[in-house]
Amino acid sequence: MRRLFLRLAPADRAMRAGISAASIIVLDQVTKYLTRRYIPFNERITVIPNFLDLTYVRNTGAAWGIMGGWNGILALFSLAIIAVIFMYRHHLVREVGAGVVGAVGGGIIGNLLDRLRLGWVTDMIDIHLFRHHWPAFNIADAAICIGVLVYVIRSARLVSGHRRVSDEASPDAANVSG
Repeated sequence: MRRLFLRLAPADRAMRAGISAASIIVLDQVTKYLTRRYIPFNERITVIPNFLDLTYVRNTGAAWGIMGGWNGILALFSLAIIAVIFMYRHHLVREVGAGVVGAVGGGIIGNLLDRLRLGWVTDMIDIHLFRHHWPAFNIADAAICIGVLVYVIRSARLVSGHRRVSDEASPDAANVSG
């Protein structure tokens, strides 16, 4: 019975990544819709004074507006990354976890939907830390950044020798009898 579980485990983990991605996409798209519906373009609503505003910004570039106006190229790049994630999903999920793969994939798809449908990405979260103003971003951006940060931390742990052993590689998995 355990062998059957081990054979199904990679698909199960990939499914969890898909559920994680779908959750990010839904949350991202709902918040973007509400922003476009209820916040006038380029207006600010203060939520927490000197810390958090909500605003409606149209971003035709990548993070922080870099590559502004390159929406088509960024959409193609996003499609390519999604294709790579999909092709290597079982390996990626095993190495970095379903949450990381789901967060990055869901974030990329969330922004890609805006690019393809609107020609820009809707940003709305506007943070001020001390006297520094962070460029507006959205849920998809946050998911991508958090996913990449966790990936970098886990990769650094792998390089330093603190690798966690997956179920497939554990000695117990090799010693299971039918």
